[in-house]
Amino acid sequence: MAPRLGNMDVEQLKVPLGFIKIIEFVMALIVYVSLNGWRFDYHLKCDETGVDDIRDETNTFALPDIWIKNCSSDKKVQLFDTSYRFSASMVSLISIISIMYSLAMLFIYLYRWNAYTSDDNLPRMDTAITIVIACCWFIVFWSWWRQTSSLENYTSKENVLSRAVETKLCASTKDCGLDTYAMYAPLSVSVVAAMGCALLFAYNIWITYKETIWFRQRQMNQVPHTIETHTLG
Repeated sequence: MAPRLGNMDVEQLKVPLGFIKIIEFVMALIVYVSLNGWRFDYHLKCDETGVDDIRDETNTFALPDIWIKNCSSDKKVQLFDTSYRFSASMVSLISIISIMYSLAMLFIYLYRWNAYTSDDNLPRMDTAITIVIACCWFIVFWSWWRQTSSLENYTSKENVLSRAVETKLCASTKDCGLDTYAMYAPLSVSVVAAMGCALLFAYNIWITYKETIWFRQRQMNQVPHTIETHTLG
């Protein structure tokens, strides 16, 4: 008899169908949290005393929203003209969907397992949605991998100084007192975790497919051929 905690069938956590959902939940959560770990800080030195220095930080991927006030005037300069908000939003969206779906299916596995096994539509729906999420993760992973590489290059100190001169925030790169710092580690974590999600959901397609009537019918159709082969032998 399967061990139970209240009305929860704990046994389902020991089989691949339930166990992989826990890993998917954790990996998707890591992707979502690591996105919020991105930071971009800047420090514009206006004089030697540092009294009038301009400092600020942001965690937005919409870099064009960053406006830096010039030391010599109140005029603000738009330092960047390329945004990464859309790509980051897509990663965040698929992460939230994956988290919610993993929790929803875990609830069904643990509390409504009899309904899951008795209704052929639930395993088929589970398989279909898993296929869609897996495809989305592969697309998002590939896109986000490329975008993070571009973002790291775009916000590098060399490029920022070059942009500062182009936007006339500084007269030259040598005399520019603009210092920047960006946290790239969370981006690397999000890329690796996104790849993990893509692989996990891809493998989960096979696990959920084995619970469907399609798989059972295929197995049943193979049995007569197996018996016939042994008989002829």
